[in-house]
Amino acid sequence: MFLATCVQPRSRGSVTLKDSSTSVPILVDPNYLHRDYDVKCMVKAIRRAERLVSTKPLQSIGARIHWPRPERCLPFWNYSKQDQTGLVKRRKKTKTQNDKQRKEVPKPKPVIHSPPDEYLECMLREGAVTGHHVAGTCAGGKVVDDQLKVNNVKGLRIMDASVFPSPISLYPNSVLVAMAEKAADLIRHTPN
Repeated sequence: MFLATCVQPRSRGSVTLKDSSTSVPILVDPNYLHRDYDVKCMVKAIRRAERLVSTKPLQSIGARIHWPRPERCLPFWNYSKQDQTGLVKRRKKTKTQNDKQRKEVPKPKPVIHSPPDEYLECMLREGAVTGHHVAGTCAGGKVVDDQLKVNNVKGLRIMDASVFPSPISLYPNSVLVAMAEKAADLIRHTPN
């Protein structure tokens, strides 16, 4: 399975307090795919996966793409099963002596149709999921200073993925471990 994604999205969401009470849920707007760049980047990633599936090594093991069929997206590309998979390969029969004497005619390669970009955008907007590595809600330089102290709040530091000024590529775990080590040094060696 390919999971096509863009590791540096440009869309930015927001986290807002509705009330100062801790019993009132916060408002979270991830604002996914708000910027056109993100949609184009995701379509490009899907096209790259599509090209990889069509390579000889993956074709030799029978790899194929299954395009989902969200109802809302069908006006952009209403395809048949054959459009999606090409001709179905049948198991080869064992050859008899008569078959060997006949001249073999090469069969044409199946033509597998590719969806238009508009369909892929619709499919993304209908079914894309997040990688759940949200960051930047307490962005360094804006909400916290270089000592991880929250601006205008005495005695509070923040050290988690929220202090990234922008998302890092892929999984943040190793970066967070290094930042936690640095935060521990800051806390030990600097006064509040």
